[in-house]
Amino acid sequence: MVFALDNLPAHLPSHSSTTLLPHTTLPFSNNSVPTLVDSSTMDNFINKSLVALTPHLLQCLSAPIPLKLFDGDPTPARDITHCLEMIMTFAKGWQQELQLLIMKLHPSVPVILGFSWLHSTNPHINWPSLTLCLNQNNPTNSGLVPFNVLPTLVNSGASGTFISSQLDLQCYDFDKPLKLQLFHGSPTTIGITQYHDNTLTLDNNLQFQAWLLITQLLLSTPIMLELLWLQDVNPDINWRNLTMQFPSPEASLAATIPLCLQSILDSNVSDSNASTFRVTLAAIPLCLQSILDSNVSNSNASTSGVTQSPLTSNNDPNSKENATPPQSLLTKS
Repeated sequence: MVFALDNLPAHLPSHSSTTLLPHTTLPFSNNSVPTLVDSSTMDNFINKSLVALTPHLLQCLSAPIPLKLFDGDPTPARDITHCLEMIMTFAKGWQQELQLLIMKLHPSVPVILGFSWLHSTNPHINWPSLTLCLNQNNPTNSGLVPFNVLPTLVNSGASGTFISSQLDLQCYDFDKPLKLQLFHGSPTTIGITQYHDNTLTLDNNLQFQAWLLITQLLLSTPIMLELLWLQDVNPDINWRNLTMQFPSPEASLAATIPLCLQSILDSNVSDSNASTFRVTLAAIPLCLQSILDSNVSNSNASTSGVTQSPLTSNNDPNSKENATPPQSLLTKS
């Protein structure tokens, strides 16, 4: 639980030029304590030397926790058997109830807040200045519809942006169904009659507007992004390391997203040797924010008038009434 004396955000500057090292205050000490924020650490920790100051807060764990290094090897330290449950104070009256596991830490960093703290608190981090901002009005805790994290295929061979018909989405109807063609020119057996308009968010918070054509896709990859998305976003893909990098407006900022390659059979090919032909696609995690637009109804959605890429934002609030997928992507029936 996080609570504050007011609704003002708390800015926590780092006291180090190489790490996120804000200062916090513990309930049994009047002095601020250097606190390392480390996303590679799975939990929260406190140096056992501080336990002597607060023996009444000491609690025994129900089961010992073994410590392991990042490569899976055990550490020389013994298992963790105790923890402290207490209220930690940050800045601007911000306080948080935390459980900290007790172990031996370096005296210069007596407290560590790990990935679990980042995940639950969701602070905004300014990476160039190494400043954390705690905001009680964080969108994660507001009335917005929660994000659904979905694996997404990035397929440079596809000519459309698609989403699975098995997802529960608000859909808009096309006046005329759209026909899909396979790479060799043959039509598919299923046409497209609906689309979904939404803002997609990658796990590096890069957002873009997309028209997603609703069709049948594998449940393991319910969204597919295609070549025009690659051209629009222009990520730097390291195919050897399987990472995708998106440059920011500031040269010092960049976010790297890991990719995994999946080999998927083309079920539409009926040749007896079809099992030997596989399509390699790249999958990345992606968030889909399912916020319903009450101003748009299926009956008003048409495909006449305007040709627009489904991968760019449209500033016209009535654009859904005059929208159609690019002619270069799909063929109308």
